[in-house]
Amino acid sequence: MTVKKIGILTGGGDCPGLNSVLYGIMLKAFEANVDCVGFLKGWEGVMEDLTINLNISEHDDLHTIGGTLLYTSRTNPFKSLKTVNTEEEKTELKKQIATNIAEKLKKKQIDALIAIGGDDTLGVADIISEYSDAKIVGCPKTIDNDLAGTHYTFGFWSAVQLASNAMDNLTTTARSHQRVFIVEIMGRDAGFLTLYSGISAGADIILIPETPFDFEKDVIDVLA
Repeated sequence: MTVKKIGILTGGGDCPGLNSVLYGIMLKAFEANVDCVGFLKGWEGVMEDLTINLNISEHDDLHTIGGTLLYTSRTNPFKSLKTVNTEEEKTELKKQIATNIAEKLKKKQIDALIAIGGDDTLGVADIISEYSDAKIVGCPKTIDNDLAGTHYTFGFWSAVQLASNAMDNLTTTARSHQRVFIVEIMGRDAGFLTLYSGISAGADIILIPETPFDFEKDVIDVLA
């Protein structure tokens, strides 16, 4: 299959490096004489036909700008599946939604779609790949670093650095006032960001969801 046009979208939360990834894709597409179409606001752009043409000559400094040119959202086309009671109904509804999106990609003459996002965005891409003739590519992006198939996701190390710097700044206040600070870091059910940031900042105690802990024993007694 010859790829003549690719679509790109960014979904989920933003993180450092998104525009750099977009720039890299656009650059390689230009070298291969492939057209680029950007879907705005993640999967919402695919469903609502919100698109822009991507040309490297118009965005030659994109890799120096933060955020994402394509905007982002947490739109999940399959969210309605949670309201369906039976597996049979769920399977049929999933097929209808996926087929509808596949038709929209076909109408746009998209030969390949690159979805940049975390587990939610890539979960949608996985389902679409079963019903679409277009090649679906998932690009792992999350500060949580909780995606399989890659050691580190882009955005993770930037988040570690930012969290570490914030805790370093708290250290002088803690010492001056002889106080203890409890710092809560994002990550949902994954402790990668908390662990790496805590080690980098020299935290006395690091609590992560992967390791069960007793607050009285592991925190109160240690700090007493």
